[in-house]
Amino acid sequence: MDENNTQSTGETSTPHATQPKGMSRGLSLLLGILIVVVLLFGGWYGYARKSVARLSMTPFTLTSAKFFHLPIATVDGKKILYADYVFDLNVLNTFYKNPVPGYPTATPEQISDQVLTRLVGNILLDTLARQYDVTVDESDLQPAIDQMLSQFNGDKAEAEKAVQERFGIDFQTYIDRAVTPLVLEQKIQTALESSNTPVEGVDSEEQVHARHILFRLEEGDDVDEVRAKAQGVLDRAKNGEDFETLAKEFGSDATAENGGDLGWFPRGMMVPEFEDVAFELQAGQVASELAQTTFGYHIIKVDERKNVALVGDVLTNLLTNSDIAIHASIHNPFATSDTGDQTGSDVVIDTTEPAVDQVSGE
Repeated sequence: MDENNTQSTGETSTPHATQPKGMSRGLSLLLGILIVVVLLFGGWYGYARKSVARLSMTPFTLTSAKFFHLPIATVDGKKILYADYVFDLNVLNTFYKNPVPGYPTATPEQISDQVLTRLVGNILLDTLARQYDVTVDESDLQPAIDQMLSQFNGDKAEAEKAVQERFGIDFQTYIDRAVTPLVLEQKIQTALESSNTPVEGVDSEEQVHARHILFRLEEGDDVDEVRAKAQGVLDRAKNGEDFETLAKEFGSDATAENGGDLGWFPRGMMVPEFEDVAFELQAGQVASELAQTTFGYHIIKVDERKNVALVGDVLTNLLTNSDIAIHASIHNPFATSDTGDQTGSDVVIDTTEPAVDQVSGE
């Protein structure tokens, strides 16, 4: 009997018998803490979203928006962060407080529209950059930086001071947010010009690579004599003599030393009398007649022709076909006033700050 009692006592005094209840209490406590944390974060997140929708700019809202990566808009699901919108808004507000003389003023709504179109444009530029495998590095930026510093005779300290006063940001931030998108856009344009693939939905711009030999008509010159000289050189060019050699010998403008090379140009860059001839020629063809302009008589040759999609037109096409949603109580520059449907047709994409070339205020 004592043996039985001993066995019974041993069974009831096993230390593991009371652990399930202890584990249950610990688990409940942990779950309770997690629920409280989730509720707190949920409340914080909900409050932050409502604050963004109301365009609150308190430090708490901005910190919360950064923490949760809250967007003010989305472009095909890609976020435009509220923090970036507020940052750029502050930059433009600083600029418009003391604008460059002669630069147009802007209402708060127009400033907001400028910020949104710029930020949307940056997303679309990134899309094109990936498509055409374009990147921007320090060597790409340096020419633009040098050009900007030339406004200050190369004095970087003066440039930094001017940027701070005009935009309220430091020099490097200005380079990152204003200059870099501009350089990226230029590199994408170069990529478009190098590509032989048409861009769907975008009309290409016709361009020619031309040369000319100019025979100037100065006041007091004998017109018949100048024309006869030009005609004689034209006959030699038509008979197969090297055009570049003739241009170097007879040309009377700065292009002569480069064989009369005018580079690539679209319609609207030259005087109409010149363009009417140039754009009728095929690649490798010399015009059969002299072209007369206010500068004198021209012998014109077209080396190459191409059709180029302009990056601005490509961006506008992307914009028109993008799904853009605004998540705050602000004017939507991408919607019609009647239906609210997105159009983008009357929006000009500008990826830079309003006065990239006016940092000095001159």
